[in-house]
Amino acid sequence: MKFYCLSLSLVFLSTSTWSQSLDQAAEIANEGLEQIEVGNEQELLPNECATPKLEICLQFEAFKKLGVPEEPLRQAFYFYHHNPDHFSDTRYITIADYTQNSTQKRFYMLDLETGTMRSEKVSHGSGHRRRVRHGDPDHDGMIDRCHHGDDLDDRTNMTRAGFFKTANLYRSISHEDMRGGVREWPYLDSQNNNGLRMEGLSPDVNDEAMSSGVVMHGAWYNDLAPTMGRSYGCPAFESDVATEVLPLISNGSLYYSYTPRCEGLHQRVLSQIPDWENFCASD
Repeated sequence: MKFYCLSLSLVFLSTSTWSQSLDQAAEIANEGLEQIEVGNEQELLPNECATPKLEICLQFEAFKKLGVPEEPLRQAFYFYHHNPDHFSDTRYITIADYTQNSTQKRFYMLDLETGTMRSEKVSHGSGHRRRVRHGDPDHDGMIDRCHHGDDLDDRTNMTRAGFFKTANLYRSISHEDMRGGVREWPYLDSQNNNGLRMEGLSPDVNDEAMSSGVVMHGAWYNDLAPTMGRSYGCPAFESDVATEVLPLISNGSLYYSYTPRCEGLHQRVLSQIPDWENFCASD
């Protein structure tokens, strides 16, 4: 008789509006059971089912089946598994897949506690300088650059690549003006905070993000058209999405800005995760 390990994270019981249906979740969990064979009954000790590596690999397979792109998911989980001391919030991991167009829901919010996933649109940086938006000059919804010219360290107003730890919510008074009946940046809580600070964890890629004012926030311009607006380097969301998502992922969760279209900086990020291709890989 075969024996299988199943993490509680694969039992999808959330009834929130953004979770997969229970029937779909059950089917996914059953498929996972068929694929993840740990050993036979005589060889397996009970506590082997709870090893951190096995649990995160079960979660990886589950979120992949829910539609999270495999490559950024594997890279994010590798970094998360190998840097546990960085993150005080172990419930959420978020990923922005900047290989996709801004008309698509390319921001993935993973709930490791319930096994559910939410996807939303997110802006990329304009790279605005001297009246030119170098990051996406034709506003076609695709990120083109994450640095100015040939200087990888000149990232003014550009999307920051790499791994981040979310920090605290804060209030930016300079973004409270009203635009067409809505605030430039919507309030996120009862304290009138409207931004979420981020600590860059990728050296020479995003480690100046906090000092440069790169934060997550909602933005009035993202409520106007299917193509998201171009920010000053911040991951910016539709107003109603920001108020629902950002308070949840604040204070110590992993955010991964996946930017292979910015090859030079992306290679610096990959140097942090050697052998990521084999993490949770099937034999």
